[in-house]
Amino acid sequence: MTWSFQDVNYRVFNRNPLVSTDIELRFHPIVRIATQKQDIALFQDAVRGQFPLYRQNNVRNVAMEPNGNFRVEDEVEHVFTDLNNADSIVLNQTSLRASSRDHQSRERLIAQFELGAKSLEQVFDGFSGHRLGLRYVNIIDKAKISEETTEELNWEDLISAEFLTTPHEIADTANTNFMMELRSNLNDREGELALRYGLTQNQEGMPDHFRFDIDRYLSQPEGIELQAVLDHLDSFARDIYSLFNTVVGEKLTKWMEH
Repeated sequence: MTWSFQDVNYRVFNRNPLVSTDIELRFHPIVRIATQKQDIALFQDAVRGQFPLYRQNNVRNVAMEPNGNFRVEDEVEHVFTDLNNADSIVLNQTSLRASSRDHQSRERLIAQFELGAKSLEQVFDGFSGHRLGLRYVNIIDKAKISEETTEELNWEDLISAEFLTTPHEIADTANTNFMMELRSNLNDREGELALRYGLTQNQEGMPDHFRFDIDRYLSQPEGIELQAVLDHLDSFARDIYSLFNTVVGEKLTKWMEH
């Protein structure tokens, strides 16, 4: 399978169903990030103007080795956050991530990542990125949109029919939960795109919602120069926007416009 969807012109809506957006650059390990506090202080100085808050997260990663054994690694994440606790730069010894829980525009997200990446290059010169990813997670809450539009909406009003169809139509959408994942390359562009989507409803404590989770990424073991990283991000965002456009129903578009 190869992704096939039409490119559409980018349009900024008054609101959107995004709950998180992330740009992540993975690089070969920089031990100084884990061992040299003065270097972290220099990185903080470089990003503090936009991200004045700081905390550490202790993270435990579990990975399976080729021989079938499990490997457990503990690491520290350095998290630099804005005053609204909405946007952040997250740094550990193998990755840099710009995250937002209040997505306003792709330009703002990319600019925040660029600040982090250039600060990383300034303090830890010579780092080599090998995987770049851009991820948008949309949660479409039917009850919330119905309340805000004062309409009693069905899923078919909000989501394109093809994303509400189970294989061979073996179940309807009235009382069904499902999750699907598709992953493939693109015809004329480097890298791949992964889509996870599904419907969750009729569960205690959770609103009925449709999840549309898109991850556009590129892996280059030989390394990705920082300028190439920045050049890729705009096209990655266009691909994500174009794919999102295929799921949007008429009433969801109307809600985003107002």
